[in-house]
Amino acid sequence: MAAGFSLFELLITLSIIGILASVAYPIYTHAIIKTRRAEAKIALINLANRMEIYFLENNNSYADASLSKLGFHEKTDKNLYHLSLSSTNNSYKLVATATFTDPECHRLLLNELGEKTSIGDSQSCW
Repeated sequence: MAAGFSLFELLITLSIIGILASVAYPIYTHAIIKTRRAEAKIALINLANRMEIYFLENNNSYADASLSKLGFHEKTDKNLYHLSLSSTNNSYKLVATATFTDPECHRLLLNELGEKTSIGDSQSCW
């Protein structure tokens, strides 16, 4: 009997590896996307905290608030999300827009009432 693997054994092994990879890859990419969303959530919550401080320091008004006045950049730390804010005297809306492909939650939104919404299914996004 010859030592080594037959072509049939090699094909079976490659088929099993292919099946495992086809199952594992979507799970892996979903986990990576959820981890990336954490950066946006943290940035939005920190920005909301700064907005409340701004409100108290500016005669109970959110008007004229900007990312630069609050000490924030337009991108999150790892450049995964673009941050924006819009404000009036009594309200604000914070938006984190993904710079990568996120089919479920491309935008995460947070307002002055603490309402967390998204473009997509907000239950799975937040």
